[in-house]
Amino acid sequence: MKNDFCINKRSNVCRLNYNEMIFTISYGCLLISFMLSISTLPNEFGQLYSIMRYLKIIGYATAILKILHQKFIKKQVILIVIIGVVFLVTSIQSNETTFVSAFLLISASRGIDFRKIVKTDLFIRIMLTCLFIILSTNGIIENRLEYRSGILTRASLGFSHPNRFALNIFIICLYWTYLRHNMFKLRDFIGIISLLVFMEIIAGGRSSMISIISLLIFEVSNTLIKDKKLKSAIRKYFIKVSYFAATLFFLLSYLLSYLYNSSSMFLETLNQLFNTRIYLAHIAIMQYGIKFSGQTIEYISLITSRQTGVESNGIDNMYIYLGITFGIIVLVIYYCSIILIIREAKKRNEYIIIICLFIVFICGIMENQFLAIESNIFLLYLGKVMFKNNFHIGENVHE
Repeated sequence: MKNDFCINKRSNVCRLNYNEMIFTISYGCLLISFMLSISTLPNEFGQLYSIMRYLKIIGYATAILKILHQKFIKKQVILIVIIGVVFLVTSIQSNETTFVSAFLLISASRGIDFRKIVKTDLFIRIMLTCLFIILSTNGIIENRLEYRSGILTRASLGFSHPNRFALNIFIICLYWTYLRHNMFKLRDFIGIISLLVFMEIIAGGRSSMISIISLLIFEVSNTLIKDKKLKSAIRKYFIKVSYFAATLFFLLSYLLSYLYNSSSMFLETLNQLFNTRIYLAHIAIMQYGIKFSGQTIEYISLITSRQTGVESNGIDNMYIYLGITFGIIVLVIYYCSIILIIREAKKRNEYIIIICLFIVFICGIMENQFLAIESNIFLLYLGKVMFKNNFHIGENVHE
């Protein structure tokens, strides 16, 4: 091909065309910037903040360059302009660029191979995770520790919080399972179990632990069930459940947050089960409300709260954080996007996409990190909805 880029011309494995190369540069820059932002590395080396900004600029610039070189039909142009304006306004209102990154990458995804991008993400993520662990265990960057009754219970291993480390391990397991779906072997199972045990010993992330176990249950069941009729029936039922779950988690998050009352034994038990996340969401809704196009809120993390003595106002629930920070319009767009991804994955028999999203739905009740496309690459699957046959999945390993 005329615009092919190939690391090894004797092999097609590393073969990238021009479009994929530009997109990979864009995604890679944004991912590295994001990974640095959730580590303690910039705290030790202040110049990294400038490098993170430059990486974002390069990521945005290359994505825009690719968008300008793409061909769109009139409906796509109108849709991109409208949603682009909405995200621009909400980004200014909220002082957050989370959805600017997602919007640019999805709009630039024409002609890419989704599986190659997942592999790229996994490679970068594993390399940076190993780097953070090595630097933190050698005392070069901060390893944030948590104690209970004077006993060390959790460590962050170079990430900004133990939960961030745990979530990163979960994301590695999630992408690994996606790539190995229908080829899942005993060594894959052992590898994920090993990561789960390591994560639980070091960070003890409850939401990540539940998510990884759920992931293993789905994948092991898929491997063990050989009857095609039974497997097909289970998948049809699960797809219906996924539509319902996508709606339920949104509604329940807001309902429980609005109704929360510490005098209710049921609600307080739920609140304790979710590590006071319902209480924090309730306080945030009562204090800030939900605006039409988002609002700027100076969130105080738990780490900052402990250092300054100021009460934390962080919102871990992804659905509540989405509505309060980005507003009703983006909340509706996000919900509709999830439904569209499920519908498209169903049409393409990409059952594993629906499984991965379902588990992210569950984890989203306790963690807001999955709003970022750098933590939830399956949002990129919207490119399949937008570009149809000009968005490729890669090796045909799915049933």
